[in-house]
Amino acid sequence: MVQFVMQIERLQYAEAIALLARRANMEMPDEINSEKLRNDRARKERLYTVCKDAALFYHRILFSADGAHAREYLSARGIDLRTCKRFGLGYAPDGFEYTLNYLRAKGHSDEDIVHAGLANKGRDGRAYDAYRDRIVFPIVTTMTRVVGFGARTLRKDVTPKYINTGETQIYYKRDNVYGLNLLRGRQLADIIVTEGYLDVISLHANGVDNAVASLGTALTDRQARLIRRYADKIYLAYDGDAAGRAATLKAADVLAKEGVDVRVIVIPDELDPDDFIRQRGKQAFLDLKYAAITATEFKLSHAAREYDMSDINDREKYAKRACAIIANLEPVARPRYIEYVAKLTGLPINSIREQCQAGERGETENNAVVKRHNREKTVEDANLRDGAEALLLSCMAASRESAYIIRDCRLYRDGDMFASRANSAIARQLIAAYDRAATPDVALILSGLEEDASAQVVKELDSPMNATEADVITRECLTRLEVIHLQERKQQLLEALKVAAEVDKPQLLKEIGGVIQRIDALRKV
Repeated sequence: MVQFVMQIERLQYAEAIALLARRANMEMPDEINSEKLRNDRARKERLYTVCKDAALFYHRILFSADGAHAREYLSARGIDLRTCKRFGLGYAPDGFEYTLNYLRAKGHSDEDIVHAGLANKGRDGRAYDAYRDRIVFPIVTTMTRVVGFGARTLRKDVTPKYINTGETQIYYKRDNVYGLNLLRGRQLADIIVTEGYLDVISLHANGVDNAVASLGTALTDRQARLIRRYADKIYLAYDGDAAGRAATLKAADVLAKEGVDVRVIVIPDELDPDDFIRQRGKQAFLDLKYAAITATEFKLSHAAREYDMSDINDREKYAKRACAIIANLEPVARPRYIEYVAKLTGLPINSIREQCQAGERGETENNAVVKRHNREKTVEDANLRDGAEALLLSCMAASRESAYIIRDCRLYRDGDMFASRANSAIARQLIAAYDRAATPDVALILSGLEEDASAQVVKELDSPMNATEADVITRECLTRLEVIHLQERKQQLLEALKVAAEVDKPQLLKEIGGVIQRIDALRKV
């Protein structure tokens, strides 16, 4: 059953277990003996219910007489009633207590309504509706729960154009992708990633029903991993203006780190996907998709915009910059781009090839210096397991991203990350704080441990680092811990080899060889 749910819902093991437990109205094992966890879960359930009731309220208002002008607006943008229902679109009426009074009548407290992001409090302490006279876009998770909302004004004189739910105990935008819930249970060849709600909705309304959006933020590692569960080939269809091109460059790099095959749909005339498909139709958009370019082609063409190709000096400058990009590619992928740059600049292809080789040497030497510096600076005290564990806990305290990288890695999932119960407990509580969209209280966590944390851990946690530093150190320490774990495994296998029967030795030697190869590979990183 668990494997079936993991496959159909595109969930990881722990998520599948949590989903089945929720459907059966059962508590998770770590909640049974923890009053705090039970209270947190109860509060989250209340917030989920508030959001669900609000989504139903907004949706009903959209189809009432009060929502007539909102329906007219959506219709003018090519969004029919069927699409409105598919996305659960709604309308927030123009008043300060319409939503509040409805939710109060449903039994919800003002506190929960505010904490769900559906109301704000004024200076006098009174609550008022967060969304007024706006089209409402419910944000639904892949587990089909409403966790937040986006809201677009209907009036040109009202700013900001969009208002979005802030971080709450149940909603953290970096962990969600708009429209991904509609792809559940489908076998997809690819997914189109856009920037906004209306881009996704317009594409779906025009028959392109594999589009999602990154909720108005730069695409994050977490979102990339979530999208990759559904398809290994991703098309980026961001706005055609300068901001959209810059966002495309960043998103392409994030997706590439997750091993995704990235293609870029270049939208002309600085249009966004919503405008383009409404003006020119589905087939024109699909033609753009069929003509999509690789992420490297996009980087090279984007870089070329900064140079005057009629000037030989600018062409040479561009060639150097382009070769620095090409030098980072696998050797088998370079020839096509070398030829592209040669044609664009009119420079001899042999010169471009030699420049790329020079760039490769420069990049290799520079990366080696940076990596060596990072290791000497950040992991010099992490030669032993306890030092690496202490640094990792400090990284988790400084950065949500680091905490989630650690949570999702194999060592943590297998229970091999931390050697002591104290360190494991600290890690769990740091992750739990981020899951509640809270800032971890390190002093409180340390004071509540049943066993004392090591002096090294306390020292590291008392020496805060910034998030950028933490993200770099996290990867270094994870590599070091992986090596330590493999060395321990190698020693276990060597001890087993001493007493093994002759018939078992070949298999043990093979496994030892595999472990040694993995250690050597990690040491080269």
